[in-house]
Amino acid sequence: AGSGPFTLNTWKAAELLSLDANTNYWDGVPKMKRVIIRQISQAATQRLLLEKGDVDIACDLGPDQLDGLKDNKDVKLHAQPKGGIWYLGLNQKDKALSNPKVIVETLRQGQVTHPYTRQLLTASRGYDRSRIDAFEDFT
Repeated sequence: AGSGPFTLNTWKAAELLSLDANTNYWDGVPKMKRVIIRQISQAATQRLLLEKGDVDIACDLGPDQLDGLKDNKDVKLHAQPKGGIWYLGLNQKDKALSNPKVIVETLRQGQVTHPYTRQLLTASRGYDRSRIDAFEDFT
C-alpha cells in the first residue's frame, strides 16, 4: 500500500508501522529512507527513549515528563493545541445543578470563577489547580 511519499513495509498491530521511501513518488524521493512508528503507550517510557536518543519524536507527554525535559538541550519541545471532546454530566438532584441552562451559559461565557463551574471542571477533567488556572488564561 502507498501511492504517497512512503510505502508500507511492515505493520504489527499495536506494536509498529514501518514505511519505506517510495522511489516512484511523483514529487521526488523523500529524504528519509525509512520511517518507523512505534506504539509506546507509557509517557514515561517515551520520555526515557527520547532522552536516550532511541526515538526522534514523542507525543502526548504529560506535564511531569515535559518538566523533566525543559532543561535538556538535546531535546526540542514543540507544543501544539489539539482538539478534544468533553463530556459534562450533572447531578440533577443537586439544586444548584438542576438547571442545565445556567451551567451551559456559565461555561459559554467562560466564567470559570463561579464555584460550581470550577468544581465541575475539576471533577470532570481531573485537573489540578494549575490546569484550572491555565483554562482561565485561555478563556
